Amino acid sequence: MDTSTAFVTLTDRGYFNKARNTIRDLRTYGGWSGTVELICVDFMPTHEAVAGFGPNFLCYPVSHIDHSALWEVWKSHPIRTQADNSQYTKFYQWDKFYVFTPFFKTWKRILFVDAGARICRPVTPLLDLDYVGKFLCPDDSDPYDNGNRLAVQFDFDTNPIVTQHFYATF
Repeated sequence: MDTSTAFVTLTDRGYFNKARNTIRDLRTYGGWSGTVELICVDFMPTHEAVAGFGPNFLCYPVSHIDHSALWEVWKSHPIRTQADNSQYTKFYQWDKFYVFTPFFKTWKRILFVDAGARICRPVTPLLDLDYVGKFLCPDDSDPYDNGNRLAVQFDFDTNPIVTQHFYATF
């Protein structure tokens, strides 16, 4: 069993059933017996609710991230509204940043899976990727999107200084 790698997902109380399905898929279809971390935002599931998740399962309780600093920046550099208005209405998406906290440095490699994602086959190909010193983001978008996925994820026009830094860094 690989103890240097952990799969991580995040949920609040309302999304827990979707997270549960993702973890079960990871254990069964994905064939993963290593560590699974569930970041629990503002709640803690009961022992009964996580029964069957395996001995290498951990809950990491956190509080919702205060994103008021983002609101202040957006006053001077407003970003384009997405079709689902997610940046303004789906506040829990910002809590995914917890995966970059020191606690997760316990493992050499973290594979983050969105709660609700379905895993239908073994995760072995992910484990074979060269990950050292990298931040990998598999593209799960429509294969015919002509490479527009990154342009949808980031607003490169709003703040030119930040955009220049982004391109220089990544």
